[in-house]
Amino acid sequence: MAHVPNVFVFEDFENFVMLLNFSELVSVVTPSRYNEADGFDNTAFKIARQHGRELRKWLNEHFILSLVPPSKNRQQDTDVLGTLLVNSLAQQVHKLLHNIQRWDSLGVSSSTYVDEKDVEREITAVQVQRAILNDLSDVPSFKELWSTENRKEPPSSYCLPLPPAGTRYIVTRRV
Repeated sequence: MAHVPNVFVFEDFENFVMLLNFSELVSVVTPSRYNEADGFDNTAFKIARQHGRELRKWLNEHFILSLVPPSKNRQQDTDVLGTLLVNSLAQQVHKLLHNIQRWDSLGVSSSTYVDEKDVEREITAVQVQRAILNDLSDVPSFKELWSTENRKEPPSSYCLPLPPAGTRYIVTRRV
């Protein structure tokens, strides 16, 4: 991806969306967050999240994501970009949480932090889920979508959600 993404090239668009999702999740995946005695300072992460949300808004205001050809279900054709943005975040959160839960169940070592007694501790799925709910509670539509997404089978990857069968995504400038 170039320094400035060309959102008309779908790979750049996809990378840009992934960067926006990372701005939402960066504090969740930062190990020092889980050391409660350390007094984790979330300020820098809040700034990244704020800038990411401003970029999401800008993307929604200036571009349209369409399904080509239009889907048979016209309902899917409305606000494709907004839907894709929040769905991709929810699915990535689901994948992240599922991976951590799976590692916990298998006894596989995952990320760690050092607690107030200088003891290295595993970051648990319960801690991550609490961080997700705390950090993403104010993302528009996320809470409602998360309650549905969390009951589904977890995604197999962190990729963007696929368009409906027989269609593809096209990015155009809003006029």
